[in-house]
Amino acid sequence: MESPAESRTTTNRKERGRELGSKRRFYILGVMIVIAVLLFISGTANRNSYGKAGLTGDEPPAVRGMSYFYGKINAASGQKGLLAEHGSHGSRLQMKDGGSAGNKTVEREKKGSTVREKAKKDADHRDDTGENSRLDGKSAERKKMKFKRVALTFDDGPHPEHTEKILKLLKKYNAKATFFMLGSNVEKYPAIAAKIAKEGHELGNHTWNHFDLTARDDEKITEEIAETNRIIEKATGQKPTVFRPPYGAMNEQVETAVKMMPVMWTVDTLDWKASAPQEIIEMVRNNAEDGSIILMHDIHEVTVEALAVILEYLDGEGFDFVTVSELEKY
Repeated sequence: MESPAESRTTTNRKERGRELGSKRRFYILGVMIVIAVLLFISGTANRNSYGKAGLTGDEPPAVRGMSYFYGKINAASGQKGLLAEHGSHGSRLQMKDGGSAGNKTVEREKKGSTVREKAKKDADHRDDTGENSRLDGKSAERKKMKFKRVALTFDDGPHPEHTEKILKLLKKYNAKATFFMLGSNVEKYPAIAAKIAKEGHELGNHTWNHFDLTARDDEKITEEIAETNRIIEKATGQKPTVFRPPYGAMNEQVETAVKMMPVMWTVDTLDWKASAPQEIIEMVRNNAEDGSIILMHDIHEVTVEALAVILEYLDGEGFDFVTVSELEKY
């Protein structure tokens, strides 16, 4: 049996224990509140970075990057939804003069309508004068329908085998494309880069090492771009005219540091994970339209196999193959 003194000691210990337990719970609660506030502030900052695009800041780099310039994404739209808010041409390239993408789209649509009307009148005139009867029937028909344009783009090259095959296929269809090259690969295969330029294709910068630029500091971003520009110009005698960020990852920091026109895409063929050419072909068949920018990679054999069919299909559908810079003229 406890003595009165021992009883008081036991009671005091229990009270101190309860007091310490209360303080500990209060301390833990306070820490949790501080962490929650910090996370809220951080999340708000990220959301503000992409607020104009209507994003949460939790999307993958490619989604955030394209939306940084191109507005809200229709999450359910798949291939075409990446530029859903701005319609046809206006938002594919960032406007250097800071003008309204929407206004430029309207201007191009008006210009396109004028060109189509003139072409139709010319075709009617040829019919009236009998000129078309002297032309091959298929050629005449295709001459009338060729008012659609598409930009084929190839990332991550040059490749010592596949890029050569792609160039041969493009030449067969008199097709011009845009090659977004890695500086590290241009350094390895300068002759292939030179051939790309010689055959009239557009040269693009895709960084040196394919890093996610949004995760790099200003110095590293500048180095990646500058060194790639240097090696491309050294190999080809030409400076790259456009830039595509790896993974499509783009934000204000990258925009400020790069100082080149960024180009994304409207049709992603997902060729990098395709197990058969038909998967790539179907992506193009189901999504290509007038003004599309099609993303492929000239480092995969499956892409080469698919391209032969894609070129034949698009050519038969009346598409002209132009570079991304040429596409913006229409």
